[in-house]
Amino acid sequence: MTVSIAFNLTLLNVVAMLVIALLAYVLFIKYQKRNRDRAMALIRSQILAFFGAAGIQVEVACFTSDNTRKFTVCIDSQAVKKFKFSNVVEMVLIRYLARTTGIPVERIYWRFSMPAENEGAMLSPIDTMATEGIGFKGNFGEEEFPEDAYKVAETSWDNFERALQREEAEREAKKDVQKKTETIT
Repeated sequence: MTVSIAFNLTLLNVVAMLVIALLAYVLFIKYQKRNRDRAMALIRSQILAFFGAAGIQVEVACFTSDNTRKFTVCIDSQAVKKFKFSNVVEMVLIRYLARTTGIPVERIYWRFSMPAENEGAMLSPIDTMATEGIGFKGNFGEEEFPEDAYKVAETSWDNFERALQREEAEREAKKDVQKKTETIT
């Protein structure tokens, strides 16, 4: 008994072309990712050099969406008076990056963190009040609270509507008084 296998040369060529096309696509995607990673590293190093020249320590993170070629940068730094107008620094930094790297930066987000040694001291009163259930009070105690002071509390919808109707009635009364005084004068 003899077994013979017949190869369909056209089908074999189509399969080989599909495999080559898939391999080329995967290599193209890896090439794009490598270029994106290089661009992000270049942007990060240029931003660190930009702020390093001014003696400011920052942390930089860079990312992009897959659909665009523009990058978004997140800068984390200590609160410095030089960053009071961070929008101006942002415009200068975007122009600097475009000039030095040729890579477009779409947005820059800032995060000004508190110093770690001061963070505990600044947040401890808030934490203790929250855990003890103590609310924040003004400069006066509960018994000395003025009548016309602004108060915030939960209420029902009916009370809210009554308060709105009362305000409307007061406005209408003021309008009537103004009209009467205008007609008298």
